[in-house]
Amino acid sequence: MTNLAIRKQQMLERVRAFGATYRDLFPTSSFAGRMFAAVADACEAVRRHATAEMVASHGEREGAESKGATRTALRRRLGGISGVARAVAFEMPGFDQRFKVRFDCSDVSLLARARSFVESARPLARTFMDHDMPPHFLAQLQADIDAFEEAIRTHQASRARRLTARVRIAAEIRKGLEAATRLGAIVPGKIEDPSTLAVWNTARRIGYPPRSKKPAAA
Repeated sequence: MTNLAIRKQQMLERVRAFGATYRDLFPTSSFAGRMFAAVADACEAVRRHATAEMVASHGEREGAESKGATRTALRRRLGGISGVARAVAFEMPGFDQRFKVRFDCSDVSLLARARSFVESARPLARTFMDHDMPPHFLAQLQADIDAFEEAIRTHQASRARRLTARVRIAAEIRKGLEAATRLGAIVPGKIEDPSTLAVWNTARRIGYPPRSKKPAAA
């Protein structure tokens, strides 16, 4: 949640608490009672979606770490194959042309290049193995490709869940704010005690951090 969304949530929680404390003034059958109930519903929904956002954010961070690790492993594998291809090129000029690799590229380009390595190296596997590549080097490369693709999918899925939760939080906060605004036009007229009115006014206030002062001109 953004800082502003958190402050709005806190305001709605205070309004909810006020309605619970003074429910004798605002019975559930009254319009104000229904508005307090709407605020309470919005608070509960925001809590649920905030939890979902937190879980998704954690998954997104883990996904980013996994993506970074699998990207590094894939690059290392491609670099090893490219190096052997350069060694073979001393005997078979041009052999290394299909196995050049660059790492200053996007993840999509890196995956495309890795897949092309698999296709190009398959009919030449014996040549690679004759130059000390392990017999299962293509299976290892495919496993690295699969792991990187899965890490990308997991990271993207967690990000999508986080963004969805944030959109839902914003929608519920809007509902709660609308109900709180309508309460703002009704509640003061139902309160005679000045101290209780002060509590209400404080509850409805959205706190904003103080602005930092600009340094005085020399």
